[in-house]
Amino acid sequence: MEQENTSTELAVIDEIEEAEYEQVENEDMPTGAVPRDVEVEFSDKEKIDMGNAMTELVSEINELESAKKSSNASYTSQIKVKHEQLTELSNELKGGKRLLTKACKKVKDYENKVIIYYDYFSGEELAREDMQEEDFQSTIYEMEEEEIFS
Repeated sequence: MEQENTSTELAVIDEIEEAEYEQVENEDMPTGAVPRDVEVEFSDKEKIDMGNAMTELVSEINELESAKKSSNASYTSQIKVKHEQLTELSNELKGGKRLLTKACKKVKDYENKVIIYYDYFSGEELAREDMQEEDFQSTIYEMEEEEIFS
C-alpha cells in the first residue's frame, strides 16, 4: 500500500530543495524530518571559496614556518651560549679552581731564581714561577719600583 505524501511531508521536501543541500543541525531539523548524512557535490562557488581558503591557509602556514625558522635560530644560539656556560662551570667545578684576575705585586727573587706574585692589597703570596732568561734583565721601571717597595 502506497501512502500519499501529506502536506507536512511536502513542506519538508520543499524546505530541503530551498536549502540547496546546506548542513542542517538537529535543533534546526523540521518536525518529522529524520537526520541523514548524504553526499552532495560542491557548487562552482563552493569550489572557488574552498580554493581561496586553501590558498590563504598555505600562505599562513608559510608565514608560520618562516617565523619558526627565525625563532628557532634565535633559540638555537641562546641554547648554544648556555651550553658553553655550563661546560665552563662544569670544568671549573671539576678542577676545583678558576682563573681570577687580581692586582698583584711582582717580586723577582734572584737568589732562588723565582718570581713571586703577592696580592697587592693583602700581601698574600698567590703564585711562584721559575725565572726565564729574559727575567734576569730588569727594566728601568722595575728597578725604580723595587727601590720604592724596598
